[in-house]
Amino acid sequence: MKHMLKAVIFALGLLLCSATVRGTAPSIANSGAQHAQNKTAATNTVLVGLPGNVTAGNMILVFVGAQDSGRSTINTPTMTGETFVHLTNASNNGVSNAGQIQCYYVASAVGGQNTVTATDTGTANDMHILVIEITGQSTSSPIDASGNAHALANSSGQGTASTSGATTNATDLVIGAVLDFFNGGFTLTAAGYTLVDSSDLGALNSQAADFQKTVSSTGTQSATFGGFTLNDDLVMGIVAVQNPAAAGTVGSKVAGPAKLGGPAKVQR
Repeated sequence: MKHMLKAVIFALGLLLCSATVRGTAPSIANSGAQHAQNKTAATNTVLVGLPGNVTAGNMILVFVGAQDSGRSTINTPTMTGETFVHLTNASNNGVSNAGQIQCYYVASAVGGQNTVTATDTGTANDMHILVIEITGQSTSSPIDASGNAHALANSSGQGTASTSGATTNATDLVIGAVLDFFNGGFTLTAAGYTLVDSSDLGALNSQAADFQKTVSSTGTQSATFGGFTLNDDLVMGIVAVQNPAAAGTVGSKVAGPAKLGGPAKVQR
């Protein structure tokens, strides 16, 4: 009986050790979007003033959309005191004469500022910037998974981007962003997601938007963006942001199976 009980406890311990660490999902604390249209100058500059200053330790996630990488170079965004990292796996250079989308982030902000500046150089044209401040993320390793895609909108006016690998935490905050460089004026959607912001230059121009949702399971994460017209040229990025427990910075260790002592002594 004693050996059977030990086996059951050991099996439960292994199950706990292999369980996906959950924790509380990160959330959006602040966001903003802006655009510019300059068809003659060689440089575009777009500033986004967030409603409030970024809090120290929070994450800053930025998507910038502009003309394709063959004709326009998107420069790393700037914000006083912050250093952005280019998340290439959530960026897409697009195809010739269409659009591109680039993703940047700060894992743990210095904070105290609210303005992000983006520029592009080359054949400047329409430009969009989407900024999200995230709280509750891992400050050392916030990216669980990411991905990008380029597609022509299908007959349902949709395009899909997926992470290139499966997420490892069950309570990620997933952010998806899309740019349609040749059209705008749409009411954009993403199935299962909530709209964060939209940057729209109107019909026959361009439009960008970002969306968010919290997931409850691991696996490949996808965002299907809709509201476009057939064959609109779409570039998309997707990022799954994890909490500190998932990144192993706090509370990620699960105790192993408890040791079972010998039989109790009986008082005589």
